[in-house]
Amino acid sequence: MERMKIKKPNQPPYSTKLPEYYSYRDLYVGAVIVLNNFYFKLFDADEYCFKFMEKNSQMFEYSNVNSVFRKVQSMLQTDQINYLGDLLRQSDTFNAGYTGLQSFYGAVASVTGKHFNFAIFD
Repeated sequence: MERMKIKKPNQPPYSTKLPEYYSYRDLYVGAVIVLNNFYFKLFDADEYCFKFMEKNSQMFEYSNVNSVFRKVQSMLQTDQINYLGDLLRQSDTFNAGYTGLQSFYGAVASVTGKHFNFAIFD
């Protein structure tokens, strides 16, 4: 493959509407993209990508902490939010002020009793 625009799947080949292409909004950890009929799940990114997404969180809703927090908060009751906060503080063993995706996912699953796929924040 070479660098080029890739059409999103399941679009009619002959249509009056312009085709949709993948953009930066479609690329996030947990996303599934289809390239030439091959399915790819994005599991990770390098440090440069993560820092860029965090600096430009208005462009990347999945790296916008406030957006994620609002979505999780809407799923929980007040006592569950407090419990989730306790679990996240416990997972931050170095008091760095953040936790990894697996710890976050585990804490949300523990509080809600449900196991979600990584597209929970759609």
